[in-house]
Amino acid sequence: MTKLRVVFYARVSTDHEDQLHSFAAQQDYFKKYILSQPDMIFIRGYADEGISGTSTKHRKQFLRMMEDARLGLFDLILTKEVSRFARNTVDTLSYTRELSRLNIGVIFTNDAIDTRQKDGELRLSIMASLAQDESRKISERVNWAVQRNYEKGVVHGGMPFGYRRNKDKKIVIYEPEAKIVREIFQLYLSGLGCRNIIKKLCEDEEVKPLVENWDNSRISRMIKNPKYCGDLVQGLSYTDDFLSKSRKKQDDISKVYYIENHHQGIISKDIYNKAQQERERRNRIEKGAVTKKYCTKHVFSNKVECYHCHYSYTRKTRIVKGERYTYWMCSFKSKKGKNACPQSQNISEDVLYEVMRSVFDCLSIQYDVIIRKFENIFKNLINQQEDEKNLLKLTSEKEKLEIQRDKLIDLNIQGFIDSTIFIKKYDALQTQIENIDMKINQMTGDSQNKPDYQKQFHFLMDYVKDKALNWKNIKDELISKILLKIEVQSKEEFYVYLSANHDFEENYKKNGYFLSIKGNMGSCCKW
Repeated sequence: MTKLRVVFYARVSTDHEDQLHSFAAQQDYFKKYILSQPDMIFIRGYADEGISGTSTKHRKQFLRMMEDARLGLFDLILTKEVSRFARNTVDTLSYTRELSRLNIGVIFTNDAIDTRQKDGELRLSIMASLAQDESRKISERVNWAVQRNYEKGVVHGGMPFGYRRNKDKKIVIYEPEAKIVREIFQLYLSGLGCRNIIKKLCEDEEVKPLVENWDNSRISRMIKNPKYCGDLVQGLSYTDDFLSKSRKKQDDISKVYYIENHHQGIISKDIYNKAQQERERRNRIEKGAVTKKYCTKHVFSNKVECYHCHYSYTRKTRIVKGERYTYWMCSFKSKKGKNACPQSQNISEDVLYEVMRSVFDCLSIQYDVIIRKFENIFKNLINQQEDEKNLLKLTSEKEKLEIQRDKLIDLNIQGFIDSTIFIKKYDALQTQIENIDMKINQMTGDSQNKPDYQKQFHFLMDYVKDKALNWKNIKDELISKILLKIEVQSKEEFYVYLSANHDFEENYKKNGYFLSIKGNMGSCCKW
């Protein structure tokens, strides 16, 4: 007698511990069942773990089983029930029909269905439809529960970079990543684009492994994410089809939930709002509702503007006498022709750099202000170090109290301590732990809102060094930090707007140029 070559297929839909136990039990059951049948020979098992049954698209073992079936490697498939095989009626019928054409049967043991029998497909259609409808009901119940959780402020989905979930499922700051998030916002507000932010972060060897594989969209999403200022937004999209799991943008505003001050922010609301304003500025050029994508390929990108029509200048290159010549041109004139903006003039890129050198030469060092800033930074650095020592001390005390609490619990479980005494001592320890937690949260919360004094110190040092060198080697990074906009009136006249801490407006004649320098158009670069 020729024995049937038999395989089994098993699947569990989640990675919960009880389901994984069921997964192992399915494998054990089918192996024993096949080996106990005299007309069957066990070939192998196929099993998908933690994969939804509504679609076979992501079930690698199921798809491999179908490939092996097409190669004629077995004669019969055993599976527990229709819902384990698929919760999609179309998938169930199409695959079982294909298997029938290959002379391969499927037995659903719990449902007592054998596709080799005459009424097998009819019974299978009924059970598959019931399984699909059950999947729909489950999806509706899950969606209802998700909506209620949104209302309660329960966080769904993964945690963004810089946050973790604690044992109570609350959002807490993960400081090793949070400091990188703060630097990203600071660099963004200083004028750097997403690509240059990643490049800058990769200069730090400790940070590089975390960010080197990021793309521009990752930075862009972080800048837009309100979680970083402590707000929670949920329900922006929803599952449109429980079978395909496709998601759509939520147009019904009543189903979008925005909770302010939901958790501790990594950055302040003020910094977040400034970042959104900067993002909007980069994404929009307000000229007849014309929108243009912000560009940061060059230090002067989107920072050179025509004085006459207020369109941005665009970068051009051409070959003159065998050498590359780079210049900037009014984009309105470039698109519509020279008559569109006849007063605008093309400006050599070298002239723009020369203008910035002249601007820096015009700015004098205010020594008394800088000295006061250095004194303030050093004083705050000392206080910061003292705070860090106190924080370590509190953390150590908390760990000791938690050890005492755990030992107390063990003694109570083992019956070595009276319940009344246990409750009294436990409450006392728990109160001490909670008091320390409050102090730690207060200290860490205060530290979040304090400026980064080390960065302030380095910024001042760079400023003094560059000024001492008379700005001979002006760098693009320095221009990005301090320059907001250059308005070009002619080849000799420029209006330069700088990011500064105080209002000023001064006019200079320098190196043949007339310069009108204005400060505090939107303080992006604070000392």
